[in-house]
Amino acid sequence: MLQHFLILILISTPALAEKIVKRGIGPTGLPTTYTISTEYVHDWQSFPTMTGQKVGSRSKLSVKPKEGEAIVAIFLASWCLPCQGLIKDIKSLEEKFQNRHTRFVYVFSHDTAADAFGFQKTYKLSENAMLADVALMKDFHQPQLPSIYVADRRTWLVWRALGLKRKDLAELDQFLEYHTAN
Repeated sequence: MLQHFLILILISTPALAEKIVKRGIGPTGLPTTYTISTEYVHDWQSFPTMTGQKVGSRSKLSVKPKEGEAIVAIFLASWCLPCQGLIKDIKSLEEKFQNRHTRFVYVFSHDTAADAFGFQKTYKLSENAMLADVALMKDFHQPQLPSIYVADRRTWLVWRALGLKRKDLAELDQFLEYHTAN
């Protein structure tokens, strides 16, 4: 309700919208580009590059959004019961979209390397799994687990679900179906 009220204020008050444009940051603190008209304000946020220790290795894994590829970043932890309950559904989504220019990345938050490795092997997660460090968690503002962030093929943050539920996965499936069509 509060978000709708704020949007109405932005629409009806051009001076306030101008002030937001000058700051160049969105509600998540990420860099933004605003498109403003007299009818609406639309906020586009760049999807940040994600870097962390690759699960099962001492090397770094860096995932940078690139044109033509959607990124689905899943924030989870081995000890998280909702994560364990949803991981098979997430894996089936990954299999469905593997040939559709979509990359799934598993980000283990607040986890040890050994626990994350065990979870990766148990659930047969892809090699795109990393341990989140403090900087990565700050970029995404310590998301509630499990959470999913999606970058579209133009590298913008376009969809997210915090505290993911099974109904959100159905919505994500529809979203990816539309946005990854060839």
